[in-house]
Formats: sequence, structure tokens, C-alpha cells
Amino acid sequence: MHKSKNSINRNSNAQSRPQAGAPIMKHLRILALLLVLFTAISGRAQIGIGGVANNTIYTTVSFLVTNESGYTYAATLDGTPVPVGVSVPVTHVDYHELFVLRTNTTTHAVTNRLVKFIIHFAERGSTEDGIPPWTPYPLIPSAKGEFAGGTLRILAPQSFPQGMPIPVVAWVEDANGHALRVNGSVTAPGQNSINLVRGAGSGFLSA
Repeated sequence: MHKSKNSINRNSNAQSRPQAGAPIMKHLRILALLLVLFTAISGRAQIGIGGVANNTIYTTVSFLVTNESGYTYAATLDGTPVPVGVSVPVTHVDYHELFVLRTNTTTHAVTNRLVKFIIHFAERGSTEDGIPPWTPYPLIPSAKGEFAGGTLRILAPQSFPQGMPIPVVAWVEDANGHALRVNGSVTAPGQNSINLVRGAGSGFLSA
């Protein structure tokens, strides 16, 4: 059986003609994919923390954890809970860690953020970041019995420029030449006292 040339052309055109609904379905699939990606990216958006930056040094700082609707929060500073949505000052000189957990109340997806920073003691200059100020404990003199068998030695230069304070070193040692780890002071009329800490000390004699 033979088909006419016209019928063959009509069949070829019908097979090659795209369906009218194909572009619409393709666009809908693309939109759906974009919506899924947008939802996933939104769920992983960084937790808002203002006023403090990671790996930064301050002398004093205040931070605020953004309280977005649709989430619950748990924030801690060095393990201690801190409020969300209000400014929190930090003045204690030390290394600090601000850790925030956020839970989506709809999807229950959990995200977190850690911010590490240092509060610096300004009087230390550019050294020893994060070490708090410290005042040495007062000197507690040793008992008389702890000095038993000890000898006081004083070292001073044989000659020194006139009119300048003379540096001296004092220490206490036993009969074997070992230092006695005692605390006390060396005094002389008209001179400043020299404190002995664990058996040794230094100072100046007036010219």
C-alpha cells in the first residue's frame, strides 16, 4: 500500500511539532527546584550576632544575638547562658567564646554559630593578650627559725660614679652555699630596705 507524498509530510510535521504543554511543565519544574534551593539556603542562613567579630581583640565590647521570629535560641558565653535580643556587655579580661544554637520551629532544623574573641587589659600594652590584671600577694616574712644557720651575703660594685645610687644584691645561704628560700627584709640606718623573696633581693644604696 502506498501513501501519498502529502500524507507523509503531514505525519512528519505532526511528529516533530512539540507539545503545547511541555514548556510550561519545564518552567514549573525549574521554579519548584528554585523554591527548594531557596528554602534550604534560608534555613542555613547565618545566625545574626552584632557588636562582636570572630577572632578579634577588644578592651571592652557589647554583643547582641538577633532574635528572629520562627526560631528558638540558646546562647551561652563561656558556658553561661546569656539573653537573646538584648545587648550584653563583656568587660572581663580573658579569652571568651560566644556559642549560639538556633532551632527552626517549623522544620526543627538546628544551626549554630561560634564567635571567639579576647578582652584585652589595656595597661599590658601589646603583650599578653587575654591575661587579666594581677596584684602580687603581700610578702609574708619567714619565721626566725627558718633563718637558722643562714648567712647574709651582699654584692655591690667596688667603685661607682659619684652621686648615683649604688646597686646591690642580697641573698641568704646556708653553710653549703645553697640559698635559703626565706622571705624578709634587709635594713640599714639611712638606707631603703631591701626585700628578700625566697632568699634573694636587690635594691639601691643612697650615694
